Amino acid sequence: FEFARELSPPAGDPSPWHRIYGSNLWPDTDVLPGFRSVLRRFVDDIGAIGDSVVRSLVSSLGQPLGPGAPSGFFDRESCVFSRLIRYGDPGDHRDDATRLDAHTDHGLVTLTLEDSPGLEVQRRDGGWEIAEGVPLVFAGELLEFWSLGYFRACPHRVMSGALIRERLSIATFIEPDLGAVVAPVRRSSFDSSEAPGVPVGNFWLPDDQVPGDDPPPVAVGDAEWRRMASIFGDEVAS
Repeated sequence: FEFARELSPPAGDPSPWHRIYGSNLWPDTDVLPGFRSVLRRFVDDIGAIGDSVVRSLVSSLGQPLGPGAPSGFFDRESCVFSRLIRYGDPGDHRDDATRLDAHTDHGLVTLTLEDSPGLEVQRRDGGWEIAEGVPLVFAGELLEFWSLGYFRACPHRVMSGALIRERLSIATFIEPDLGAVVAPVRRSSFDSSEAPGVPVGNFWLPDDQVPGDDPPPVAVGDAEWRRMASIFGDEVAS
């Protein structure tokens, strides 16, 4: 079940991506009493944690915070998307069965709550290990894009062999407001010796990006609309 912080689109002539704003599609309260109110509170609480994480990471590079900052992260309320996920009993699958294929998330940071372990993260040496912590926190492709690769998007997966029983998780993805324009940090503003650049395949890179060049600013809403068009092509086209 997917749900998000319910935000209204900006006033004025709407861009196509304004359709991403709006309300959630909630189950009937007679079917799931309290479900809506609990998850609305959850979005506010986990969103505040996510905002705190983002602010800490931005300030750790000596970058300014608050509205009007070059990052574009803090001009309006952040977008918060969450997903309730159930992984069935691993006994019904082979140990090498892929339950969630290896990937990186496209947002700023992801926070995951789980009732049992099973999420694996990839180390720098290419190996995999089960993540520990509550909540699990890892960087996404937008943070990698903004930091010129200083913060790497974290590959992660779920394999049946890593599960000890049925697993329930709540994954939350933190992004700036859709109207934000995110400008990558300037190399001259921090010690960029550990910022190797944004690797090819990062969702936020323009199609004509030249390897080795720092990327131009990106409009979050436009990029999100392109992503939705790649997944729900017929719906977006109509």
